[in-house]
Amino acid sequence: MKRTREDWLKEGVRILAEMGPVALTIDLLLQRLRMTKGSFYYHFRSYEGYVRALLTHIEQHEIALMGQVTGESDDPRQQIEAVLGWLLNHNPALEAALRTWSHIDDHASATQNHIDRERLFDLTTLCGQYLGDGPAGQGMANLLLAMLIARQQASPPLAVQSMVEAFRSAYEL
Repeated sequence: MKRTREDWLKEGVRILAEMGPVALTIDLLLQRLRMTKGSFYYHFRSYEGYVRALLTHIEQHEIALMGQVTGESDDPRQQIEAVLGWLLNHNPALEAALRTWSHIDDHASATQNHIDRERLFDLTTLCGQYLGDGPAGQGMANLLLAMLIARQQASPPLAVQSMVEAFRSAYEL
């Protein structure tokens, strides 16, 4: 069976989310995709090239995701509700793995920082439409981003539903 570059990247995302960055090896990719090293090197010049491609793939997906989450409506209140719904229902495994990886790899760190900056920009724009530009909108955006990060970094896991309800109450959503 022939695999595409996209197949290799999707499998890397699965491994990263399931087992973390340490498990992301060529051998595990080969085993899970039932392919040869020649196939890997056909698509990627090196492991480092694969990692860079994987991080770019993740970055593009995560940045586009915010637009997909909020794209159903033009109403800022409904868009914020969509973000809260995503926060409640999204699997944080990939996010947690990427944040872990970012502590030990400069490229992963740069990727995570770019994702966070883009999310904060999008959230600031959205919250500014709801509360007006200024400190209130910026604070709301910061809190949404902090909730996303806290959701998957806290140990023991946070009660996300109670965080979302407190947020809704505080901002009268």
